[in-house]
Amino acid sequence: DWAARAGVSQSSVREALHILAAEGFVQKSTGRSARVTKLTPEDVGDIYELRARVEGLAAGLLARNSSPLDKLEKSIAQMHRAAEEGDMEALIANDLSFHLQMCKKCGNRLLAEYSSQLLLPLFAFTQMRVHTNNVGVEAWIAHIPSHQRILEVIRLGDPLVAEQFTSRIILEKFGRFAYDIWENRPIEETAPR
Repeated sequence: DWAARAGVSQSSVREALHILAAEGFVQKSTGRSARVTKLTPEDVGDIYELRARVEGLAAGLLARNSSPLDKLEKSIAQMHRAAEEGDMEALIANDLSFHLQMCKKCGNRLLAEYSSQLLLPLFAFTQMRVHTNNVGVEAWIAHIPSHQRILEVIRLGDPLVAEQFTSRIILEKFGRFAYDIWENRPIEETAPR
């Protein structure tokens, strides 16, 4: 049906759906159905509870292994640049990159794979909500320093402190921010508390 509507081949539609699913914008289920990613407030809460534990573990492993953090630093620099340029899409993409790299660099292959399954749909959904709610980069700017603080704590080399600190930031700051975007609160209310 979509191929006929768009005047393209069915294989083009299938490939587009695969790309959208890989980026988290579409959820594919058994059979031939695919749906735009939709999350309820309860889904967001559940994801952030799990995300806090997963990324906390990644931070602890990074601290324990003294893993290189250059790609994480690069993501933060690119978030700053995107914010300065008012490029919301790049800002979100680099935010996602920071969190995926943190999980990838920790040395636990399963944690890296699972974090992708958890984060890609969440960030795709966030990007859709940001676009729908006309959220600007101002809301994100206040959260960039929290990413830098996560790196600083990881560099201390204490796995327990890195794990607990990162879990708290993910749940209390980033999780609250996600709810603010969900509820389309004014930007002033999205600043860290």
